[in-house]
Amino acid sequence: MRIVIIGGGVVGLCCAREIARCGGEVTLVEKNCCGGATSLRNAGQIVPSLCTPLASPGVMKQALRWLVRRDSPLGLRVSPDPEYLGWLLRFALNASEEKFRECLKAALALGRDTHLLFEELRKEGVEFEMHKKGMLFATLSEETLREDVEIYRKLERAGYEGQYEVLSGEEARRIEPSLSKRVVGGIFVKEERHVRPESLMRGLVADLRSRGVQILEGTEVYGLKKGEGGTWRVLTPEGELDADRVLVAAGVWSKELLAQLGVRIPLEAGKGYSVTSVGTGTPPERPLKFAEAQVVATPYEGGVRISGRFELSGIDLSLQRRKIDSIIRAASPYLRDWRPEKPRLEWVGLRPATPDSLPLIGKVPNLPNLYLATGHGMLGLTHAPATAKAITPLILEERMAPELKPFNVGRISYNEIESMLARKISPC
Repeated sequence: MRIVIIGGGVVGLCCAREIARCGGEVTLVEKNCCGGATSLRNAGQIVPSLCTPLASPGVMKQALRWLVRRDSPLGLRVSPDPEYLGWLLRFALNASEEKFRECLKAALALGRDTHLLFEELRKEGVEFEMHKKGMLFATLSEETLREDVEIYRKLERAGYEGQYEVLSGEEARRIEPSLSKRVVGGIFVKEERHVRPESLMRGLVADLRSRGVQILEGTEVYGLKKGEGGTWRVLTPEGELDADRVLVAAGVWSKELLAQLGVRIPLEAGKGYSVTSVGTGTPPERPLKFAEAQVVATPYEGGVRISGRFELSGIDLSLQRRKIDSIIRAASPYLRDWRPEKPRLEWVGLRPATPDSLPLIGKVPNLPNLYLATGHGMLGLTHAPATAKAITPLILEERMAPELKPFNVGRISYNEIESMLARKISPC
């Protein structure tokens, strides 16, 4: 069976590997270089417990508080685009307690075997840098610590089985000496891990080549055309590719490709920044999340990466240095004395985000043999292997894994917004 996968980010690469491993004849098409966009220099944290939906009770008030801060972790563009405004409205409607619990349970189920799946990658010969040192949430106030503890209690009620420990400031500094005395407490999650994304991308590409997967880099897909007998033709400047099945895993660019077929998906770009540097002072020994700042720090061999911000920017890859400076400033109160120094590696990427914070994984409605895997937001790395495991039986055998049901591609259409609003305001 000929499978064409469009998109060479971490989700596309993992799907290509799993489908090839299960016997599919795979061609992967990437407009730039594989793993060279959003997947390249993200935070690299494998964190199933960080799956709480962005659309959550109280998020709209929190967003307003963030937006007036100098070093706000959130950015919203001003635009009259009806699809963008519709996305924001859906996001607000999804921030109910009931919907939050439903989406949290689904995200936890998808990521339940994440750590085992990364172990499998290494055991099966994929070479990449990975560390098993847990993750520590650091807070500057007791109030934030209580809020974070409540999040973990909600996770437990939704089925989370991982271990975590609530720490005082002194206990947090004993575990992580790089923290400053301003840190009053934290939560240590023992199972979480981190990888160097660049090394993972290289390892996956090498593994695909060893399996005979055809990789077409520097090849842009400008359209899809239905063929005979349910087949597809993938249109590129270099010619057409014939496929029995097509999987679109092109991140935020999936939206434009599907729109050409009359399929509108609720997807927006969540822009993020990172800076990587050897730095001076005491570097972190494990991944850190700075709770109030919504910034993370990830240590690697030979450097530390500071990552943050979520901007609904549209397709905009411009790197604004003042935004890089803002995440460095936001991280500073949490760190004893580590600071990045030049030369430093600066990066920006676009995360594909849905209004309910769940990815779109499965069949594209009304278009046989066309599949979609995108919308993972800030959990693309964490959920990529699980997405591949879940969608492969669907593509090769038409067998749908039960855990895929909440990620149904057609679960929210642009035509449903009026009925959603009606339910919201109905006195019954």
